[in-house]
Amino acid sequence: MIKLSEGTMPRYFTHYWRNDTWEDHRDIWERGLSEDLLRHVADNKFADRGVKPGDYIYPVTVMDGTLYLLGKLKVGKVCDFEEAARTLGTTDLWEARDHIIASEPTPTHFDLAVPQELTERLAFISGDETVRLKFKSHGHLDQQTLRGVRELDPSSAAKLDRLLYSIRSMTYPRIKIQTEIRLKLYEDYSREEVHDIFAPDVRFTPQAGTWGLQGIVAIPDRPGDYVFFVTLGRRQGEHVFDEGITEDGVLSWQSQPQQNLHNRQIRQFIAHDELKNSIYLFFRTNSRTRYSYLGRLKYLSHDTERQNPVYFQWQLLDWPIPHETVDRMRLTQQPSISEKGGTVPIAENRLQETSPPSPRTERKATSTFRARKTPDHSAIELRNRELGFKGERLVVEYEKQSLRASESPELAEVVRHISLIEGDGAGYDIESFTPEGEVKYIEVKTTGGPAENPFFMSTNEVAFARQHPGNYYLYRVFRYDEDRDSGMLYIQAGNVEENFSLTPTQYRVVRPMA
Repeated sequence: MIKLSEGTMPRYFTHYWRNDTWEDHRDIWERGLSEDLLRHVADNKFADRGVKPGDYIYPVTVMDGTLYLLGKLKVGKVCDFEEAARTLGTTDLWEARDHIIASEPTPTHFDLAVPQELTERLAFISGDETVRLKFKSHGHLDQQTLRGVRELDPSSAAKLDRLLYSIRSMTYPRIKIQTEIRLKLYEDYSREEVHDIFAPDVRFTPQAGTWGLQGIVAIPDRPGDYVFFVTLGRRQGEHVFDEGITEDGVLSWQSQPQQNLHNRQIRQFIAHDELKNSIYLFFRTNSRTRYSYLGRLKYLSHDTERQNPVYFQWQLLDWPIPHETVDRMRLTQQPSISEKGGTVPIAENRLQETSPPSPRTERKATSTFRARKTPDHSAIELRNRELGFKGERLVVEYEKQSLRASESPELAEVVRHISLIEGDGAGYDIESFTPEGEVKYIEVKTTGGPAENPFFMSTNEVAFARQHPGNYYLYRVFRYDEDRDSGMLYIQAGNVEENFSLTPTQYRVVRPMA
């Protein structure tokens, strides 16, 4: 990174964008797939032209003989591709040699035509002299005259600044007085109110632009964080979006029609990790009402057979929705599709044991997407102590029956439900035995979903498993049916750190010792 030495005057440069590049960026911006701020430009000639921090870049293009000005960028740093990708949080960048990161992001104007009389007065520095732009004919600017990176005369830069200021003063109020709006689960919001919560420094235009119109909105300065606006039955051209929410809180959702499975943003959605990034869902059942905030989303699966648009399923993390919210929204929930499968547990033994699931190798891309809609309630189940207790009770009963069946009835009588007796501080839930009399420390994790659903463990539980690997057993109760008080079960013996992938979700932070 080059530092601007004290006393050095800034220089001013135009940066030419090809027409197709300009139109591609305009299309992405209009569809709400990028924010309306100028943060970055790239070229192979910036370093050769001597561009440095503190200088200014004016991206431009020429269409049909008219000069267009995108905006003005103050150079914060000049760097290579790798550093730009780290700074911006994305590798979807032009692989040029020189990348410029703005010190202050500024508004973009894809339709700002520079008046002919101003274009004719612009002067550029060429060696020791200044030169004007070339015109093919009267009022028709030669497209080749602005190719690459050209240095502007400071007085010409000032003329472009005045043009940008006049547009900005018409578009952006200099003072915006508003009451503070806070995000609250299940409250109703307008698009402008959502904008004011997440991006108060970005322009809001009703029925236009990123926040005023688009369904997918990237939150400024937070790579990987998004707002989804969903309206049931909405159309885009000839495409009608088929979206909805099931009784289990699974959202069926479609991307923009022009997006395919190779799109950068789609790949980012497929890799979405709700522990690291947030997607906020604002949902309404018709276009005449406000949006209800239904909480954050967790990626479940996507359809590998369909694209343009791409079909996703997301889990609402704050499920279930209160009945009064469902009634107010007039939300009709789609029926859940059962995936229980397997052998139905017999009445005498309400847990049916199976083998542990195979290790997961990638995100859940499925060609049976239409029939799935499998919920993941792991975050909700973490807070549901009653569900956990029911699973533990089934395992206590299962252990006693197993010991009696192995002709160890005396051991069955001393199986202890530790979490019921002591609470959750022991690091395990049940104390049982093998038929040979070896002690078993059992931790029970229960879900109504499939065996592959993630679950949560405390630091204490992980530490206990590490300290007692020869006697530790993880009992995963899944497909738990509350009506029948039954489910499926797999057992994993040994240290959980050797059998599962653990992700830290919280940290205790202290100052280091002096």
